[in-house]
Amino acid sequence: MRVLILHNRYRYAGGEDAAVAAEAALLRAAGANVLEHEVSNESEGPFPILGNARLLLDSAWSRRMLEQTRALCASFRPHVVHVHNFWMKLTPAVHQAARESGAVVVQSLHNYRLLCVNALLLRDGQPCQDCVGRFPWRGVLRGCYHDSRIASVAPARMIAKTRRHGIWESSVDAFIVPSEFARARFIEAGFDAARLHVKPNFTENPGGIARKPSASTTVVFSGRLSAEKGVETLLRAWALVARPGYRLVIAGDGPESAALRKLAQSCERPDQPIEFAGALSREDMCALLAGSRVVVVPSMTGETFGMSAVEAFAFGRPAIVSDLGGQRELVEHAVNGYRVAPGSERELASAVEACIVSDRAVDRMGANARAIYLNRFTPERNLDRLIGIYRDAFHAAPRETPPRKVSVLGTGVSPTSYHQVLELCDGWVRQKRMDAGKAARYAVILNVHSVMTARFDRRLAAVLNSADVGTPDGMPLVWALRSLGMPAQSRVYGPDLMMALCEQCARLGHRIYLYGGRAETLPRLRRALLRRFPALRIAGMHAPPFRPLTREEDEASVRDIRASGADVVFVGTGMPKQERWMYEHRDLLPGVVMLGVGAAFDFHAGCVPQAPCWMQNAGLEWLFRLGMEPARLWRRYVVFNPLFVGLWLLERTGLLIFPMRHETA
Repeated sequence: MRVLILHNRYRYAGGEDAAVAAEAALLRAAGANVLEHEVSNESEGPFPILGNARLLLDSAWSRRMLEQTRALCASFRPHVVHVHNFWMKLTPAVHQAARESGAVVVQSLHNYRLLCVNALLLRDGQPCQDCVGRFPWRGVLRGCYHDSRIASVAPARMIAKTRRHGIWESSVDAFIVPSEFARARFIEAGFDAARLHVKPNFTENPGGIARKPSASTTVVFSGRLSAEKGVETLLRAWALVARPGYRLVIAGDGPESAALRKLAQSCERPDQPIEFAGALSREDMCALLAGSRVVVVPSMTGETFGMSAVEAFAFGRPAIVSDLGGQRELVEHAVNGYRVAPGSERELASAVEACIVSDRAVDRMGANARAIYLNRFTPERNLDRLIGIYRDAFHAAPRETPPRKVSVLGTGVSPTSYHQVLELCDGWVRQKRMDAGKAARYAVILNVHSVMTARFDRRLAAVLNSADVGTPDGMPLVWALRSLGMPAQSRVYGPDLMMALCEQCARLGHRIYLYGGRAETLPRLRRALLRRFPALRIAGMHAPPFRPLTREEDEASVRDIRASGADVVFVGTGMPKQERWMYEHRDLLPGVVMLGVGAAFDFHAGCVPQAPCWMQNAGLEWLFRLGMEPARLWRRYVVFNPLFVGLWLLERTGLLIFPMRHETA
């Protein structure tokens, strides 16, 4: 199994970064081929101000990260793309790129970034859910992100954009949350409960516990030094504890480090010191926990989990946690630690005192904590759960269900990709082999010409809209989809799609049939395809006359296709003839996959040149073809192209409405 892990590191390292590294190592140890791709929010370039501005502007959707992830997926070909933190450089564009690759897409939810401007569900030290399930304008007005209204626009824009365009519904197969508390918050926000899987974080097993908690005089906090972690409450509580000979060690770094160090000077005593250890290595952190008496997790907000508590459990140490959020699920009061009211200095001081005064109680809670760790938080338990989520997501992913079409002037266009169409075709062929009685599937290749022709031909509109997939072949249709909220949409060019499908058929042993073109073209096309794909199985080919077929001729063609055992039929008789033929024969060719490819036969046989790639990408292929065949194509491009632009602008502004037609053709 190939797993691509995407993670956006924070400027200050924290538990999330450690959890990602540990999970990657766990998968590798289990034999998975893991590629980690990490980026940092550090400003790029020689001018930090400009770099930060670009970071903010691109934070809702980064074209650069989209293309970078597409390239990663193309080279690594992952079975699973597992996204951890994507804020703010990766952006939700990586989910779209991962979805295009055909991989299962999994998103770990380490915080509430998808719901809340500051990702904490916290405001002024109190839990807040004012923006959950709504447009987060309140978070902007209150400056919830970095205490800045301007900075808060960036996460609010990301939340609003992903919600409006349905990114999480369309691009993610499974979400992983570390606690039932976090799962409930996302369900309240409208997320699909069936795709929300609870998997607690884990930590390595340090082995046997040589030293009991009662042998130590050290109280430990480990984590990021930021306001929501409640370190200020801990320092003030420590000032209320009167136990000479004990010390409080603060391990970690963060934006509040300087302020907390200053506060600590007024909260410590010579015989009861407070030590700031800074960010520790893994080895030093383990040594600190192994030599601690109790670990304190005084968070001010309902965190999704409490990694510091689980690390304490691994070393047989009890934990004192705030009585809210995911932390509440970790500690049973007076069994493996204590739960205290968030922000309560006196309750926290009392819990610390209780752990200090009774050696017997702290050792009993430490033993219980170790047993809970072995039962729930070991690497082995976590790996089983993670692989199970991957497996469930893979089986639940709709591999044979086409994407929902979007109306462009009344014609349904599928927001899809080469990979998705190939995956759909493979799924349909496999369906055929299991149940040959089903009707054929067919895909149409759409451009301005086909859409505009259908605008004035109700029967053709019904034919196009009845297709299983309508790919955006023309760049104007790609631009239309992008304007409708699909910024990652790219062109699915008919001739290239034909070659990609031939490559897949050669690799998987599917049989193809060539129907259309001229009698002299098909042998040249056959030779060209076999030169490129020697293993390709061409079951048959037929060039029908350009006149309407007689009933006997049509029946003979159908018999030949069925007798050939073809899985995929490429139809190259030109638009709209090929579309009507596929529609009319879908019940006569059960289980067959049909693709109307227009001029692709002539292109690949070398009979007609194609436009250069730069003209195709710029939307100027029409100009190239007009220059090649002006007498035949001038009316199509000179009349239809400007008319399409005008009608599209009217539809986009709401002045005209063109409903999709589905009546019988």
